[in-house]
Amino acid sequence: MTPSLHVLYVGDTMSPIRAFKAHETDFTVCLAATHEDALARLGGTAFDCAVYAGEPAGRDLFLDGVAENLPTLPIVVYDGDCSNRFDSPNSPTARCDRVATDADAVPTAVAELVSESSPHLGSVTDDTGGEPGYDYRDTPLWDNPEFMKSVLDNLLDAFFVFSVNREMVEWNTRLEEITGRSGEELAESDPMAFIAEEHREDAFESLASVLTEGHTTGEYDLVSADGERTPCEFVVSLVTENGEPRYICGIARDISDLRQKQAELERKQAELDQVVDELERSNAELEQFAYVASHDMKEPLRMVRNYLQLLEHRYSDELDEDATEFIDFAVDGARRLQGMIDQLLTYSRIDREGDPFRAVDCESVLATVQRNLEVAIEEADAEIESEPLPTVTGDSDQLVQLFQNLVSNAIKYNEEAPHIYVDATRAGDVWQFTVEDDGIGIPEDQVDHVFDAFYGDASGVDEADSTGIGLAICDRIVQRHGGDIWVESTVGEGTTFHFTLPGQDAELEPESASLVEITNTNGSRAE
Repeated sequence: MTPSLHVLYVGDTMSPIRAFKAHETDFTVCLAATHEDALARLGGTAFDCAVYAGEPAGRDLFLDGVAENLPTLPIVVYDGDCSNRFDSPNSPTARCDRVATDADAVPTAVAELVSESSPHLGSVTDDTGGEPGYDYRDTPLWDNPEFMKSVLDNLLDAFFVFSVNREMVEWNTRLEEITGRSGEELAESDPMAFIAEEHREDAFESLASVLTEGHTTGEYDLVSADGERTPCEFVVSLVTENGEPRYICGIARDISDLRQKQAELERKQAELDQVVDELERSNAELEQFAYVASHDMKEPLRMVRNYLQLLEHRYSDELDEDATEFIDFAVDGARRLQGMIDQLLTYSRIDREGDPFRAVDCESVLATVQRNLEVAIEEADAEIESEPLPTVTGDSDQLVQLFQNLVSNAIKYNEEAPHIYVDATRAGDVWQFTVEDDGIGIPEDQVDHVFDAFYGDASGVDEADSTGIGLAICDRIVQRHGGDIWVESTVGEGTTFHFTLPGQDAELEPESASLVEITNTNGSRAE
């Protein structure tokens, strides 16, 4: 196939351009709007011929510039209206090879001149004006080199084109800024020399993949002439001509801000991880302390209570009514403290001594709770209504504890015969449970604290039987199961607890909770 003839066309007259398109010879035409732009392009691109069809005022300057710098370049001058006669000794006929007054004659003149002479070789191996058979549209905007240069130079990203032999062909001012090199320096540089040395091997591999795959992406640091590094994200594509690889064209985007944000995010994540580690260590130490303290306090407290009761029994005849009442207060306080210690011990064991998770039937869990609370249910004339409950994944003993604490609270904090409703609905991979009562409710300003350990009696009723930790245990159990627990309440209307538990894992062995027995915790509304 005959190679395309590369022509530099100076001017904006469209009739010769259409003639190039219609001509039988394959032309690649690069447009230059002014003589200045044309001379600049000649300094960095190889052309077989030049056609001047611009303003008469710039014609002589263009011809003089070509004669001085590229005297072997064939030139055709187009004078369509024959208004510029060449009568003087310095007329263009003395400095150009052909003058054409007919637009259709311009391509023929170019083809003849090129066939008669050797093509001019510029400082770069090839032209970037377009592909063979370039579609010269009637709209001159996209064909205007100044417009295209303005578009490229206003890009925030660096743009570049180099040949498959790694000779720079085209670039914008952003690439000059990032590399710290002038246009002349870039023209003489190997584009791979701008890549940071430690990234160069990967960049060469990416370049090889472009030749086989047609495109690639990557992140490499560009190093300027003074050593300043700019991290960039590259998007690179292969440009072919007649099916053969010809150019590598790409964009390099400065990602310095992104790298800084990533580094800041990683720093904050490291700080967060450190805080989490410290909290986990602190919680572990606290759990260990609570476990040891509650375990070691049980025996001395039992002795205090026993001796008080022994004192009351042996010297009851000698004690007056006030002394007996004081001893009763002390014994009751010791009993309550014993309950708090027992619950603190339970709280500390939730993560430490929990059983492996299994498939747990919540119908069986609720049945066990009703047996454990049988006396309290009968005394309060309570009614427990439930919808069919699912099988979940969890620790059966702890789930009994969870349901029992919530049902016990619903019974305790109700001024009439309690009605308790238990339900569960599927929510993706989890089940959302509801335990609803029609009791006295929780004051709005205390709802956010109900899961705090030892917060006290948020309901305002007598907390003589309250340990203040029952709901904290519920919260801890739900957390261990990877769920959430929250409460909604209106004073005088009732309270609804919601919590989520993971659905059944088909690989886990089912376990029944029907035989689990847990002593009533007597937790308060604020537990």
